[in-house]
Amino acid sequence: MPLRTLYSNLLLSFLLGLIAINGNAQYTKIELLESKLSKEKIDTVKVDLLYQLGSEYWDYDFEKGLAYSRQCLTLAEKIKYPKGIAQGNTNLGLYYYFNGEYGIARSYYQKALLALNGKTYGDFPAYTYTRIGNLYRVQSNYDSAQFFYSKSLKQLQGQKPGYATSSTLHNLALLYYIKSDYDSAILNFSESLELRKQLRDTMLMAESWRGLGMAYMDNGQYDSADLYFEKIIDVANKFKNPELEMFYLLYKGMLLFETGNAVESIDYLTRSLEISDQHNFVRYRVTMLYFIGKVYTETGEFSKGADYLIQALQLNKQLRDFKQDADITMELGRAFAHQKNQLLAKEYVAAAKALYSKINLVKETALINNLQGAIAYEWKEYDSAAFYYKKSLEINQANQWNKGTAAALFNLSLVYDIQGKYNEAYSLQMESLAMEEKYGNIVGIIISYNSLGKLLEKMGNLEMSRFYLMKCRAILNHTYSPIYLKENALFLAQLNTKEGRFKEANKYYQEYIQLSDSLYSSESLNRSLQYNSLYKLNEKEDEIRILNQSKEIQQGQLQLQESQLRNQRLYIVFSILIIGFFIAFSYALYKFNKKIAKARDVLKSLNFEVQEKNEEIEAQSEELTEANIKISSINEELEKKVEIRAGELKEAHKELDTFFYRSSHDFRRPLTTFIGLAEVAKIAVKDSTALNLFDKVKENALSLDKMLRKLQSMSIVNAEELIFREISFKEVVTQLENKFQDVYEEKKMVFTNKVSIGKPFYSYPEIVMVILENLIENGIDFSGHGTKLDISIANSPENVIIEIKNNGEGIRPESIPHVFDMFFRGSNNSKGNGLGLYIAKKAVEKLRGTIRVKDALPESTIFLIELPFTG
Repeated sequence: MPLRTLYSNLLLSFLLGLIAINGNAQYTKIELLESKLSKEKIDTVKVDLLYQLGSEYWDYDFEKGLAYSRQCLTLAEKIKYPKGIAQGNTNLGLYYYFNGEYGIARSYYQKALLALNGKTYGDFPAYTYTRIGNLYRVQSNYDSAQFFYSKSLKQLQGQKPGYATSSTLHNLALLYYIKSDYDSAILNFSESLELRKQLRDTMLMAESWRGLGMAYMDNGQYDSADLYFEKIIDVANKFKNPELEMFYLLYKGMLLFETGNAVESIDYLTRSLEISDQHNFVRYRVTMLYFIGKVYTETGEFSKGADYLIQALQLNKQLRDFKQDADITMELGRAFAHQKNQLLAKEYVAAAKALYSKINLVKETALINNLQGAIAYEWKEYDSAAFYYKKSLEINQANQWNKGTAAALFNLSLVYDIQGKYNEAYSLQMESLAMEEKYGNIVGIIISYNSLGKLLEKMGNLEMSRFYLMKCRAILNHTYSPIYLKENALFLAQLNTKEGRFKEANKYYQEYIQLSDSLYSSESLNRSLQYNSLYKLNEKEDEIRILNQSKEIQQGQLQLQESQLRNQRLYIVFSILIIGFFIAFSYALYKFNKKIAKARDVLKSLNFEVQEKNEEIEAQSEELTEANIKISSINEELEKKVEIRAGELKEAHKELDTFFYRSSHDFRRPLTTFIGLAEVAKIAVKDSTALNLFDKVKENALSLDKMLRKLQSMSIVNAEELIFREISFKEVVTQLENKFQDVYEEKKMVFTNKVSIGKPFYSYPEIVMVILENLIENGIDFSGHGTKLDISIANSPENVIIEIKNNGEGIRPESIPHVFDMFFRGSNNSKGNGLGLYIAKKAVEKLRGTIRVKDALPESTIFLIELPFTG
């Protein structure tokens, strides 16, 4: 045995031995905890032990984990132990998270935070922050997820890294994986794995291996992915863990599909689905159905693939996972495209595109463009196909996604190939091949070699065509894939025919025919097995039905015999009458048949006329189909133009917003100077006329400065990059009270505020400041001397509720519908510019809240704002 092989085997044996030791230690840990619990007398220690048992059992038995978590919470609440209450609520939230019942999970996490009341107990509230981040992640609210993961890591700073740190790093890695930032995902998965190795926790190590395998697989590094997936099945078999086995079968099945082995892939995925049936976890089942549907679609069984995908989509509705919704919808678009259903294909692709745009995932936008290109290519709309493939290529190249870039280059080359632009097609295929070879994507290399061989044959370069086709065959001899081997045999047969090597050509044609028959037989066998299972089931049902019928027949025969004995004499009496009736009936039947023959002749004539009409209808239908195709083409062109115009409009809006922001800053400088000079003039100038003029200058400068500050507020509301953090309304109100203090004193107004928020509120402080500032300024403008302005801020379970009341001149009823309109001024006495309430409304809508005039009495006005906690 070679030294290198011996070393590899020894290393593998050592790793498996280490896993076994770790796993046994984990079972021992559960037994030790249960033993301690049975002997423990102190209630707080019991609560901690119950929490640990609940956490350990998640890896083995979810129902036992649930039972221990409930006991933990019940006892903690009984003895009023804050840490235990947080632990119990957090573990129960995790159970409902796995069940897909996100609303219930969120309520448990909120109870955990309320129990802690801002205090820190070891790994809490870091664990709870991580679970809340997971909730936001699976519902595609990635900014909020990132915020809570960062908050968890911040709280854990200064502590010795352990379970909580490894959990947060692992879930942060999943967030990066969803956003296709594979380098960051692999880095965080690896850091989490190192911590779990130190903790000697085999089940958590397996979870990290699963994450690393997923990231490497999606990045096209299949060997590394396979290495990590095989580690998982070793642990699953050793400890008979069905959940780990389910995940292994799922991702191994996808890996087999990615590397060209579709038949085995279906087998693995189906076994994975069977295991998921044993659990009541909706998220897992949706994932299985989605991947099985995807593989069936990619392997040509489009109808079956669509059935699985529709099941997944319906089940996913209760989860509100927008990312999963978009993935399934896109795959349905692909299935309908292959089924030549252009209308449904475009409808589903457009829906997926809208969903991806909503959650702002760039990689999936590239996939959508690639699919739109494939649909256009399928319908021979090659210019449109090239347009979409180029958009996909731009996105993939800009983000350095190697797998997507190689695929987009290859797809674009197919368009150039069919358009006869062979040189351009060759250049793109070579670029794609270089990337596939660099990252070791065997399937991509095989497809590229075959395609290059065929392209070079078209270009007349038969020597290089043979070179690439034989390179492809060399790989296929080691990694057998009948689909690609069949294609290679056909291309070699055509090449040898062109070169006049008819004996060689015949050999490859025979191989092509055998492989075609083999693939057909394999597909037929799979279908036969499915039909046979169904037939056997029906056969059993038929046997039961026949037995029941036999029983009924026997009973009927007994009754019939009794009836025959009773009626035998009557039969003899009536037999003569029946014979006479039969003779009369036969004669009538003869007459009737003659009439039927005549009617048949008439019917034939009518059928001929109907057939002619049907042919006319078919001709008209073909004309309508052609017209529909033309209309679809026109609509697509219009969609492109609308998309281009929308992009131009968005860019123009961005430039206009930048202009407002910068120009408002630039204009304020000279205005500040004018205001300052006007103040200096009061000291330096004694002439009363001149002083009046300076007062006018100052008044107009202040008015213009107010307008510019409004424009700056609009820039803040429209900004895309703002800080998302917890907001202290008391601090915000205090800042605004100080800001307007001079005005209050000048008008001798009374300012009161009452702030009572029962739980943390997270949002964008700059936008909240804009809302309150504009509403307070509005209240001051419309209030006279000696009036009062009240601010009240409280909360309901879902919203923060803000009321701002002033007892000024009020609002006329006919003006209420227009108070939030741009440049609307509700009174001739108004000195404002009509922008304040408009900006406040836009800012509230940005936070997904509502604003309205609650009350508008003749001498007072109340504005009501509601901002959701989940905004």
